[in-house]
Order: sequence, then C-alpha cells, then structure tokens
Amino acid sequence: MALTFDQLKQLADQADLRYFIEPQGKALLLGARGIHGSYQIMLVLEMDGKFLQFRTINNPYCPLGHPHLLEVLKTIGAINYRLRLIKLGWDPNDGEIVAYADFWVVDGTVGPGQFEHMTQNFFSALDDSFGRLKQALETGKDPGEEDQAAMLKRALGRLGGSLPPALRELLEKLQGEGSPGDAGDESPDLKEI
Repeated sequence: MALTFDQLKQLADQADLRYFIEPQGKALLLGARGIHGSYQIMLVLEMDGKFLQFRTINNPYCPLGHPHLLEVLKTIGAINYRLRLIKLGWDPNDGEIVAYADFWVVDGTVGPGQFEHMTQNFFSALDDSFGRLKQALETGKDPGEEDQAAMLKRALGRLGGSLPPALRELLEKLQGEGSPGDAGDESPDLKEI
C-alpha cells in the first residue's frame, strides 16, 4: 500500500504543519523553533512510498580537527543509546551532525494520529538532544540530560511574557508541583521485591 506524496502532504496539513514543497517535489521542508534553537527539517518519501524519513538540514558541524570532537561523539552515542525514535549521525566527510527518524511503511500506511505522534516525538527529542549537543560542542563537556524542572523554569523566563495567560498559569502550576523524590516526599519502605 505504501504512502503517496499527496497523502504525506495531507498528513502534514492535518497536523497543522506549515511546510514548503522541495523544488523537485520529493520532500516537505519544515521549520521549527524550540527551547534550544531553530531547526530545518525535511520529510522525505523514498522507495515508492515504502520508506519515510524525517531529517534535519543545516545543522551544527564538528569537523575532524575540532578540539571537542571526541566529547561530541561520546555525547551523540549517549543520546542515541537513550532515544528510541530519533537518532543522531555524524558525517566524517564534513562534520555535519544530523538528527533523523526512519519509518518503514512498506505494505501499510501512516494514519493521522501516528503521524502527529511521530512529529511531536521527533521535534521534542530533537530540541532536547541539540541543546545538550550544542553545549558539548562549545565546552567540550557533555552536560548530561537536563533536569525537566530547570528546563521549564528557563522556558517560562524566556517565553513567559508572550504566552497566553491560561498557558502561563498552567506552566507555573507545573513548576510549583516539584517532582517525586523531592525533599519532603516519603519513600515507601521496601523490604522485598
């Protein structure tokens, strides 16, 4: 059954994505902005619609002579080990670092809910990963996974004035709730497993 290019455009329309059609008509080009940066993404259908790939373009570069190359590659490996859908790749020819997600459609199809889920997962994992990777590139140290409460606090500080009041209120409420294991939370007394 596979997926046609017209069906891919329809899925993108249903997910309220704004896109451009690549000049040769073989890919959708998207832009996205996250907490850690702005991204350009291509959605490409290959093999007569049996293979769909989300892929970033115009990414950070870490060429062979870069002083932090080893730490960047270790960070890419650590991120790839943790994530399921999105993977990062490094091109040794020019040092480009890409994020991609591959989907074998084969004899099935992609439904609107599935497509929206894939898109949301790709964008959020991309932004989290590239924030961490950017720090490794600049400092030579992998900062590790970012604490969700700290990320929320930073996002509120950066975007707070431009958020609708109801959304800002919800985010502030989430920020005030803390997380399990905070001081004051009692852990259950486990004696057996």
